[in-house]
Amino acid sequence: MGGLAVFWPTTSGRWKAAHPTRRTRSTKSEQAQLQQLLPGAVSATQLATQLRTTISLTSKERNVLKLVAEGKSNKEMAKLLGITPETIKSHMKNIFAKLNVDSRAQAAVAAKASGFI
Repeated sequence: MGGLAVFWPTTSGRWKAAHPTRRTRSTKSEQAQLQQLLPGAVSATQLATQLRTTISLTSKERNVLKLVAEGKSNKEMAKLLGITPETIKSHMKNIFAKLNVDSRAQAAVAAKASGFI
């Protein structure tokens, strides 16, 4: 499949990634091959479109997500945004739920792939 970024849903409803590359567009034949190999799988472009159209993040959640992608800790983010670390934790829980991810790294990847940040 020539380096196509591939995402497929797990049994828990989360998205799993394999072979991510910088290239985010796929040809129709690659998409057809992908569907044959992994039914239910989508390309990075398709996943980004799905995320943008089905998920809405607040401006504060976007700000927190941007700082997460920069590698900031909860304490650093709280100081930069002038809020408590507990509020950051609350935003992170909301972000994880909305993006359907389990970790900060997954949240950052999903946000970048979908164009949220």
